Amino acid sequence: MKKNFLVHLETTFFGRDHFYARLIGENVRKTVELEKKVKKKDLKNLNRNDGYLYRIGDKTKRFNTEEEAIEIAKETYKKHFKKATVLIQGGVSYVEPKKVLDAPTKEIITEANEIYEKAKRLDFYEYDENDDVMDKLTKEWYELVVGECPNMFR
Repeated sequence: MKKNFLVHLETTFFGRDHFYARLIGENVRKTVELEKKVKKKDLKNLNRNDGYLYRIGDKTKRFNTEEEAIEIAKETYKKHFKKATVLIQGGVSYVEPKKVLDAPTKEIITEANEIYEKAKRLDFYEYDENDDVMDKLTKEWYELVVGECPNMFR
């Protein structure tokens, strides 16, 4: 089975009204801060909260919603990471199932997100009594999404 190249989308809620987002390639030393072009609907919020006067067409790293950041990530992650095949939501620092935002097939997205939802209902690795089940779910998720699982689960 071919190994997929994962890109992680990390979003950070800042203040009361906006998000920042970045893409991180797995096993590469590259991080991309996401930007968007300012639209008319963005002007009031941006200009109210910054000491800068934005104009339509300017670039900003501020997103109004997490969903907006996700859409930009889906549109651009393959441009930033040429070998990318999978976009997932969540950081690179922990090994557990994460939400898949884009993948080579809809089946991978559906199956991976079903595993993610099962893990989420267990609160991931929060409770020791769930460790065996979480190990199994994590192994399944990695084999499906990445094409192999981390050494610790082999």
